[in-house]
Amino acid sequence: MSYSRGTAPDFAISDRMEVNVKTLTCNAYIIPDRFGVDGVYKNFFSSNSPLIRQWGILLGLMSVAYPNGAFHKGVDIKYIKMPKINAINYSELEKFRTSTTINGLVTGQASSTTKDILKEVTGKLGVRLGDVKGGLSGVTRITPDTGGYSGFKVKTWDQLGDNYIFKRYVNGTPMGYKGAKSIALPKATPEEVEYIKNAWNASNKLKKATPELQKLYRWTGIVSSLAVLFNIVGEKGIPVLTVQSGNPVFNVEGKQNVIFTAYAPLSDTAFEIQPGC
Repeated sequence: MSYSRGTAPDFAISDRMEVNVKTLTCNAYIIPDRFGVDGVYKNFFSSNSPLIRQWGILLGLMSVAYPNGAFHKGVDIKYIKMPKINAINYSELEKFRTSTTINGLVTGQASSTTKDILKEVTGKLGVRLGDVKGGLSGVTRITPDTGGYSGFKVKTWDQLGDNYIFKRYVNGTPMGYKGAKSIALPKATPEEVEYIKNAWNASNKLKKATPELQKLYRWTGIVSSLAVLFNIVGEKGIPVLTVQSGNPVFNVEGKQNVIFTAYAPLSDTAFEIQPGC
């Protein structure tokens, strides 16, 4: 027997069945989820067991995208706060990206499935795919990258408009892309302002981005993505659902008219039940 949620918004797949076997084995062959027999939800399963923590983050975002979805009820939810933003010391941001990265879901075995899931998540959240991936994936260390920008070649810091991303950070104005919902970050400290200004003007003088400015470009890209993402998830932070491996075999010996139920948080989630003795 196999089941799929399709496009139903309630996340629940249920069936009442007659059984003449001792056990039912449930297999989630798309993503981990909750399964139950006779109305008891107590198991999680993953076809990508090394990636359990990353799935918890992704399902947490799904709980924001579908606030009325039943799949997250009764699940222990932890929240990840937005990291401290600092233009001189990147350690807090790097630590955050190390603990929340969804790299394992974006590359390798699970990549094709995750691509579809991320599209569904971002579509429901109303954010760009790049804002989720930019905040929660990619390298964890802030490395040199100009991102294709070249404004430093033609303008000094004092000539730079207030809408430029560095000026937006310095002035404490929203950093997201045009038209996006974004939070205003705390204004930069005087030390940060001086650091960014010096890196900019040094690059302007050389007509070449210094390593410091290149890192700042990479840093602002990540920070602007986080600003958009955290505006969506709210002050509590990014919810992370508890996901764990579980025994997919349920004892149904001697039972009749068994009710099987599974939470299916994503539209393409599919399940398979294999009876056995």
